[in-house]
Amino acid sequence: MKRLFVLFTPLLFVVVATCQCQEAQSPPDPFKGTLDRLASLTVEAAPEWRFHDDIAHPEDPSVDDAAWPIVKVHEPWNTGPRVLRRWIQIPRR
Repeated sequence: MKRLFVLFTPLLFVVVATCQCQEAQSPPDPFKGTLDRLASLTVEAAPEWRFHDDIAHPEDPSVDDAAWPIVKVHEPWNTGPRVLRRWIQIPRR
């Protein structure tokens, strides 16, 4: 009986310590909502992206991309580098 008590005591200690750790929860993350909204911007529909053969400074907002073709899903692409461009609006908080 004494041997059973010696084996049971460490097990009981581990169970109690685990339960106490689970009860001590961290406070809610104040940035969770903002981070979730930013994460939602990482998925964009491919048909809305425009492309052009490699050009200098495609990041310049003054470059007119209205005549650029729209990317077609599963279209083969063997012409070398391309510039992909898409306008997005980041929502206010």
